[in-house]
Amino acid sequence: EIAHKVYAVQQARYDRERILTARTDHQLTRAPNFLFDSIFAAGFPWSTISDEGKNYPHLSLVSTKAVFGLWALFKTPYTDRLMLMTEAIHNADRGWLEGRYERSGGWEGAITSDTNAMVLEAMLYKVQGKLWTPPVEPSKGLILVQDQFTHPGKCLPPRRKPRQCD
Repeated sequence: EIAHKVYAVQQARYDRERILTARTDHQLTRAPNFLFDSIFAAGFPWSTISDEGKNYPHLSLVSTKAVFGLWALFKTPYTDRLMLMTEAIHNADRGWLEGRYERSGGWEGAITSDTNAMVLEAMLYKVQGKLWTPPVEPSKGLILVQDQFTHPGKCLPPRRKPRQCD
């Protein structure tokens, strides 16, 4: 439900303002090196802020990892449009670039394991579906922590008494 709302508000922005939007945090090849693209932060919609709260609206990115995440979860004309835009920022030798700037359309040239891992996870999800399923039988550890009254209260096994030598 939360993912659907995050998707819907970004598509609504595109429908209203014709700004392709796929937001998440992203890295840069220059200072400030890391930013948070948000739907709403620091009192403003569509903020791009540093960890210090400084606003960088000119560095808002259509994030490659956000595009792939939305595309994996939602099969819509909007996610198809995002993917078409993102296809151009793939480096066959190195991987996927971080994204494309909303204002200028230029590319952010950083190539990160974070973004490329998300691309791989999204593609695997498209092929096989849900990536993790809980075990049928709960583990002993899960059973112990489910009930606060029977939980042993510590993470390590109890200490043994040292053997006495005669």
